[in-house]
Amino acid sequence: MSLAAIYNTFDGEELLEGSIAQIVDQVDEVLIVYQLQSNIGEYYPELLTTLAAIKQRWQKVRLRKYEPDLNLTPSNNERMKRQIGLDWAMELGCTHYLFLDNDEYYDTQAFAAAKAKLELGEYDASACRLYTYFKQPTYRLQPMENYWVPFMGRLKTGMKAGGKFPVLVDPTRGVKPIERCYLFAEHELMMHHFSYVRKDIGRKLRNSSAARNFGNIAQKVEQFNAWQPGQPLVHFSNYGIVEVPDLFDLNS
Repeated sequence: MSLAAIYNTFDGEELLEGSIAQIVDQVDEVLIVYQLQSNIGEYYPELLTTLAAIKQRWQKVRLRKYEPDLNLTPSNNERMKRQIGLDWAMELGCTHYLFLDNDEYYDTQAFAAAKAKLELGEYDASACRLYTYFKQPTYRLQPMENYWVPFMGRLKTGMKAGGKFPVLVDPTRGVKPIERCYLFAEHELMMHHFSYVRKDIGRKLRNSSAARNFGNIAQKVEQFNAWQPGQPLVHFSNYGIVEVPDLFDLNS
């Protein structure tokens, strides 16, 4: 197996280096498809400083800039960006790929065991469940959100981003064609999603593909910044939190 970790990057870059560090010894290429202008036109050139430092740290990191088409929906731009990563991995001779965002972490040992399982099996796709964290890396949503995240898959000629999975996933992260998909049990593999652990939650919400679901974003940001444990969660009205260890030392 020759594995490419394909990162889709715009903001939340404070989490990117830690995400890569968890898996870098298990992958052959780290492909970062980044954009300095969001899918709605907001610029964030400060990202370049972080990317330069990451590339200097690891030789296997490669960078490619994406220019969004503001005439397209954010979701279509996301699909195009992921397609660039798939095609790039194929060009480099990789046999397998894994889509990631900056805020997605995997336990190193669990990742290695999952990779070994897929190497032995005849699977061309896989998926796992995820934990979502809120404001601090020690506050985790309870119960788990009711969807999955695609994990490693086999690269195929003509593969397209945006296909359906046998379980509910982000539609921009599905691929086609797939035939045999392995679904990891929770004890085997979990993705740790630090989706709401950000130095600038406003930038995330404004530029999210799901921004239309957030209502008054300025109000949401104010509520989020003022939130304390015991208060209702912002944007997660049907969830509570459980306090857990800082597994990846994000507060250090």
